[in-house]
Amino acid sequence: MTSAFAWSPDTLWLLLQKAWWFLVVLGVLVAFHELGHFLAARWVGVKV
Repeated sequence: MTSAFAWSPDTLWLLLQKAWWFLVVLGVLVAFHELGHFLAARWVGVKV
């Protein structure tokens, strides 16, 4: 019996690439979000 979906090396590589770029973009978004906290704290006079 064969499965409807097989993990070929190309499919696995594509999945790894998409996962890598997802993590990169998520990391950049989190960094900008945290930068906003930092700048807001400085703006209201919190010592950071």
